[in-house]
Amino acid sequence: MSQSSTATTGGALDTTRDYNWTGVNDFTRAQCSASALSNGVGYATGAGAGVTQLTNKSTGVTINTLCGAITMNGASLANATAVGFTVTNNCCAATDTIIINIKSAATANSYTVTVDAVANGSFHVSVFNFTGGSLSEALVLNFAILKAVAT
Repeated sequence: MSQSSTATTGGALDTTRDYNWTGVNDFTRAQCSASALSNGVGYATGAGAGVTQLTNKSTGVTINTLCGAITMNGASLANATAVGFTVTNNCCAATDTIIINIKSAATANSYTVTVDAVANGSFHVSVFNFTGGSLSEALVLNFAILKAVAT
């Protein structure tokens, strides 16, 4: 894909310029307006959902939306221990990128959360407790699926 004109002036978006690109994913100046940039990038209200993990922290969940919140089970997670679970999601493709972070209900500076596998129809989340003790918190995780392709 090649750009037909320079899109920035002094590091800021210049909305008076021609923003037509050539290629499969063409977009227009209207989609690259100052209003669109000030509103941020993401999904509109109603695109997400929430799900609560049952039984324990390794129990899988199903949530078939492009974004949402996962409330984890409040079971104990020992110090220096990781737990993983699968998120079944029919919006997810193996080429997608998953963004995940802790939204709430967590002791600050106590956990790392990662997505360590992505497949068609699911992704795998790992949560690691790196504090000096066991924690029993029902973490709430936000996630978003960024649609992507390999070629």
